[in-house]
Parts: sequence; structure tokens; C-alpha cells
Amino acid sequence: LVEKTGKIREPHLSSLLSGVKGLIFSPGGSVFAYSPILIISFLSWGKFFRKNKSACILTASIVFSYLFTNSTISGWCGLWCWGPRLILEIIPVMMVPLAFWFIPGGGGGGQGAKAGKFLFVSIAAWSLIVQLGEF
Repeated sequence: LVEKTGKIREPHLSSLLSGVKGLIFSPGGSVFAYSPILIISFLSWGKFFRKNKSACILTASIVFSYLFTNSTISGWCGLWCWGPRLILEIIPVMMVPLAFWFIPGGGGGGQGAKAGKFLFVSIAAWSLIVQLGEF
């Protein structure tokens, strides 16, 4: 970044740990607070790994590299806005394991399927309320 004086300015970097912690657990900036459906996606990673290791590793590497890169920015929270504004683009990629929730033997399929479907519908409704609550 070049200032008006012509000097190169270094970007402000914060601690990786504080950025990751904030993007995951912060009440005002957590990705799970503003996209609760990702909770079920998170629970599906094990099934995703067992069914398709290479796709799981690729997806995880994309998500973690993006998350870790944005966690080092001093304004990881998106500054004046609510929610994880800087990692918004990665949320669809984070939802890839969600497809494995419905495979028999997964979190929501097979034995205990009614409980899994109830959990999915409940969290999906919660996600919809969170998203529409802004209007």
C-alpha cells in the first residue's frame, strides 16, 4: 500500500489465534452465529472424509487457508458491520460437507434419521430467521 507521501505502508496484522477465535466464537463476528446451518456442515466433515478423502482435503485446505489468511488482518471482524464480512465468500464452500448429512449412516441419514432431519430443519429455520432478521 502506498501512501500519499510515496512511502510503502505495511498492512496491520493481528494475531492469527485471536482472529480465528473471533471468526468462530465471537458473538458479533462468528460465522456460526450468522450462518447456523454451518453447524450441521461441521458435524458432517467426518462422513465427508470417509466417503471422499481427496475432495474433503481439498475443501478443508481451501477453507482453512482462507480462514487463516483473513484471521491475520487486524480488522478480521469486518470493522463497522456485524458478521464475518471478510469470509463471506467462503461460506458456500464450507457447506459442501452438508450434502453428506443425508447419506445413510451419516449424521442425518440411516439410524436416527428422524432426529437428524429434525435437527436439520430446526437449524435451517434458525438460519432463515437470522438472515431475514436484518430486514
